[in-house]
Amino acid sequence: MRKLLFLSTALLLSTALLAQKGKGNQQKSREDVLGTGSRTEQPAATKKDKRTKEQSTGQQTDRGNDPVWSGTHGVQGGKASKNQPAKVRAAFARDYPNVTAVSWSKYRGDWTATFNHGLTRSTAVYHANGERRDTRTAVPQSQVPRSIVDEILKRRAGTRIGDVVRIEGPKLASHIFRIRTTQNGTTSYLFYNARGEQVNYDY
Repeated sequence: MRKLLFLSTALLLSTALLAQKGKGNQQKSREDVLGTGSRTEQPAATKKDKRTKEQSTGQQTDRGNDPVWSGTHGVQGGKASKNQPAKVRAAFARDYPNVTAVSWSKYRGDWTATFNHGLTRSTAVYHANGERRDTRTAVPQSQVPRSIVDEILKRRAGTRIGDVVRIEGPKLASHIFRIRTTQNGTTSYLFYNARGEQVNYDY
C-alpha cells in the first residue's frame, strides 16, 4: 500500500513538472514568433573584442543603410582612412570648400569623402592623383525626371522603384541617376542620364 502511494505521488509530481516545462516552452515559442522574447545580452568582453577588431581592420559598420553604397561590391563604404594623399585633400578642399562633417574612406583603390553640403549628404570619389571621379548624392524619387520613371515602368511592368542616387562628375555630360529597382523579388541597379536614356556606368 505504501509503495503504491509513493508511486502515485511520484507520478503526480512528474506530470506537474512536465506540464510546467511545456508551458514555458510554449511561451518561449510564441515570443520567438512575435519577436517579443528577451534577448540574451552579449558579454561586455565580447562586445569590446568586436569593437577592437572593427577598429583594427578599419571596417565601417555604420554605412550599411546608406543608399550610396547599397549594391556595391565588397565592403559597404570601404575602409576608414586617416592619411589621404595631399593631392586628394587639396582637390577636395578646392571642389567643396564649405562642407561639414567630412569622413574619409578608401574604396576600390579610390579615396572617398562623405560630407554634409547644405541639406544633403554626398560622397565624392577621388583617384590618388587628386582627379575627382564623381560625386554621389542620395535624392528623393521626386527629383528623377518623369521620362525616366515612365521608361522603367513601360519596359519593366510591375517594377518597384527604390533608392535613387544622383551622380555628377567633371567628365560626365549630364547627371546620371542610379535607380534601385525590384521586380519579382529581384533587385537591379539601372543608370539613366538626364535625357531619360539608359546608360552603362562603372559605379
